[in-house]
Amino acid sequence: MGNVLVNPSLGQTLTVNPTLGQTQKLYSGGSNTVLKYLPEAGPTPTQITDLSGHGNHAAFTDAPAIVQINGRNCYQFVSAQTNYCTVPDITELLGATAATWCAYVRKDAYVLSQYVMTDWGVAGKQNWVLGNESTENRWSAIVAGGTSANKAEVAVNNVFTTGWHFVWMRFMGGVSLESGIDSTVGTPDTTSVPAIVASASDGTTYIGRLATTYSSMTLGALAIFPRAITDAERDLWRYKVQTLLGV
Repeated sequence: MGNVLVNPSLGQTLTVNPTLGQTQKLYSGGSNTVLKYLPEAGPTPTQITDLSGHGNHAAFTDAPAIVQINGRNCYQFVSAQTNYCTVPDITELLGATAATWCAYVRKDAYVLSQYVMTDWGVAGKQNWVLGNESTENRWSAIVAGGTSANKAEVAVNNVFTTGWHFVWMRFMGGVSLESGIDSTVGTPDTTSVPAIVASASDGTTYIGRLATTYSSMTLGALAIFPRAITDAERDLWRYKVQTLLGV
């Protein structure tokens, strides 16, 4: 059994993975994430800095505009300007049998098949997609075992409207993929995907882009956990970021 963290204000007991050396709360000086972007205060950065300590910084390949939300830097991607960021392959997820993604995003306009973040590139490197608006206001999330022939997908219709949203997906290898937006949760997909496939680096992990499709949305915060976090942890992250953004 893992270490136990207790949040007295919420009465939550959280089990963590001892093999990852996780001894910090979600918002202490340490991190149990493999990627953590939070809205930043201070000087304008030249990248979205990964605060997890793993060095997964999002480089401004075609720079999004930096916009102030509640006095903090967020990042506005415009499809017509082909804004996107390139992130190193997140090696901690390659071969992973569990993971969770959480993000706060503002949909600024509808773009067919726009995405928040993707690791879905060449054949054999189709791993996961956080957000695919394949039809207007439809949110979907995908995890695959390397090819689109072996994937789990959860979709929620009529929810991804213009404005701020909390979006998430939780992968439990061989069991299910879960995903939701705000307080709406989609029907889990129980297609058996044992693990996110391990593969060589090919530099196709993007924010705001997949192939030649670009997004029109503002990124407020994003975190990736190398495990299936609890509902309590997910909700704690949601409300903490909501407070930071003032939305």
